[in-house]
Amino acid sequence: MKKYRKYLFLFILTACALCGSFSIPGWVQEAAPAVETVTISRQDVSLSVRCSGILENTASYPVESEWPLYVETVAVEEGQAVQAGDLLFTVDRTASVQAAALLSGLAADGESLAAGTSLSESVLSGQVPEAVYAPAAGRVTGLSVSAGEMYMPGKAAMTLSGADALQMRASFSESIISSIEPGQTATITGNGFPGKSYTGHIVSLAETARQVVRTTGTETVVEGVISIDGAGADLRAGYNVQADIVTDVLEDILIIPYEAIEQDEENRQYVYQLVDGWACKRYIQTGAETAAGMEVLAGAEAGWQLVLQPAGLEGDCVRVTPPGAEEAA
Repeated sequence: MKKYRKYLFLFILTACALCGSFSIPGWVQEAAPAVETVTISRQDVSLSVRCSGILENTASYPVESEWPLYVETVAVEEGQAVQAGDLLFTVDRTASVQAAALLSGLAADGESLAAGTSLSESVLSGQVPEAVYAPAAGRVTGLSVSAGEMYMPGKAAMTLSGADALQMRASFSESIISSIEPGQTATITGNGFPGKSYTGHIVSLAETARQVVRTTGTETVVEGVISIDGAGADLRAGYNVQADIVTDVLEDILIIPYEAIEQDEENRQYVYQLVDGWACKRYIQTGAETAAGMEVLAGAEAGWQLVLQPAGLEGDCVRVTPPGAEEAA
């Protein structure tokens, strides 16, 4: 009887072992961490540096008159954009002619306001305008006239700052100035026009550097001017802006996203390649840092699937659950 009990015990152990062997793959699959991957490829990549600056006007048009003008109504407001020929303000011609004639005759040195001699009201009536119109497109700044008041020659009634004549006054830090030169392309962004960007080019660089005080200390910078191609109405002089400047183009290089690269205690960089459900560690040599990722000089090839965020993986080869495997199961 004991002999049969011994065989029965061995049979039960064998059956349990067989059942366990069938379920092990499922256990392994359940224990394998789920990962996201990316397929790497060769591409052309632009290298760029960033600088900050401020928008400023490149041209302005003063609105002025050689005659005293009694302002009747003002048709514009400070900051308003106007087109060439738009009405700026109307003039009470009668009051203006009387003032011009009086002031012309009272000139102490014998010179009139406009023509060098005293002028009659009949002559002035043909010279004093009934209204003043914008000489060019722009944005109204420095508005100094008001309805019911007299404008006197010698100062601008307002200034029209060219809406399409803005440029960026940039500050290039000492650390990047060696890679900057006139003609390079710049992409301009700012909080004043969120979600949009403008293209420009470096026009000029200052001959000397200067010191500026930052919250972190003193910095050496070189000033420069960046043009803006087709500035829109959402740009205004005085805006703080940034410019990303293309300094070089690397052609046909292998790029790996930063999220796929890790570094060990010996400062060796590595990635995990996905091979038949296994994440296998590969050490790589990297080159230039770009906005798209790191240039890889050796250790990886185009078309590889690499694990993203591999910091939690340990070992040379780790069983993982690739994207879509859970749904397929």
